[in-house]
Amino acid sequence: MMILLHSLSFLLLILTIKYCSSLICYECNEIVITSSNLTTPSGCTKMNVDKTYCTITIVLHNNDIGYLNVESETAHQAFGYNEDFVLLGLTVKNNGSYEYGLTYHCLTDGCNEPKLSKIQLLFNSTIIDHYTNNIIHELYTITPEIPLICSNYTNSTTPDKCFSHDHKRAVCVTCVASIDGITNSVCMDCLTTSDLSTLLRDERAYMLKTRNTTNHNFELHCNKPYCNRMDSIERVKHLYRYNFDYDKFPPNSTSNLTLYNKNIIFCFIFILFIWNKF
Repeated sequence: MMILLHSLSFLLLILTIKYCSSLICYECNEIVITSSNLTTPSGCTKMNVDKTYCTITIVLHNNDIGYLNVESETAHQAFGYNEDFVLLGLTVKNNGSYEYGLTYHCLTDGCNEPKLSKIQLLFNSTIIDHYTNNIIHELYTITPEIPLICSNYTNSTTPDKCFSHDHKRAVCVTCVASIDGITNSVCMDCLTTSDLSTLLRDERAYMLKTRNTTNHNFELHCNKPYCNRMDSIERVKHLYRYNFDYDKFPPNSTSNLTLYNKNIIFCFIFILFIWNKF
């Protein structure tokens, strides 16, 4: 009898830990949207997920058609964002097409509920202005110089992660630059292949509680001489701007956060109670 009770207590402990460490998020069917026709998705269910964030994603392409997705993810936990945040992104391609959008990440149960008012508020809080033709002119030409002269620099303590080949023998065809927003590590290099389908990808994270803005990730591919130098990068960055209005979209209410903290305390006390039964 005692063995059975211990087994049941252990099973209850495992289930409690799993329940307390999981997150309840809305997950819906992805739908097609335009900037003037934001609607709520269909097929929404609340699910207990093994993820870090509940999310709402809005992406639009240059033809003003895009998608809305409500789900959950763990992809950004490595960046150490332990509060609600909005990730804004702009991608520009060499054929003149582009996409821009946002992903709202939140940490409390049901926080990505797809209410139309919330979706509209998210979208209205965001501004991404960009001059695509000017960006392409700075980074791309149909008749590049071969070999291409590129900047070759990294501030990383492990340069091999940046430089992947022998530059004395390399024939540069594409210049590249990347900036890791968490480590602030810069890599300027060149490729021997013409990998230019995407010229620019810039993502920035906006922390909703602390109102801190960080450079999340920056990548640049180009085929003009020294186009991956820092002064060239700064020129390109002046051709577009990001803005997220913190006042229009405040973080979760205190009541929600308080309820979340109370749930954590309850789970902790319950786990201790079960543990003491062993």
